[in-house]
Amino acid sequence: DGEVIRLNLPPLTAERRLEMTKMVNKEKENTRIQVKQKREDAWDEIKTLEQNKTISEDEKFRFKDKLQELIDKINADIDKIAEQKEKEITTI
Repeated sequence: DGEVIRLNLPPLTAERRLEMTKMVNKEKENTRIQVKQKREDAWDEIKTLEQNKTISEDEKFRFKDKLQELIDKINADIDKIAEQKEKEITTI
């Protein structure tokens, strides 16, 4: 058209859909691992703050609970996004 490039792509085969679903699951697991590593980094920082007497022991455990709530929410979001992407792959 002069301004738009049009590409005709063939529909996905069942085999390719399966491969893409596996890729989504692999990325989901990689993301969960990264989140777990960040959680451990944050927990180490909280423990360091408590050891340096910057925060109290009660605050340490409050921060730990808030951190876990945040991690649970992030993991739920990861699951939701992966589920949506799998659904998108299988219905295209």
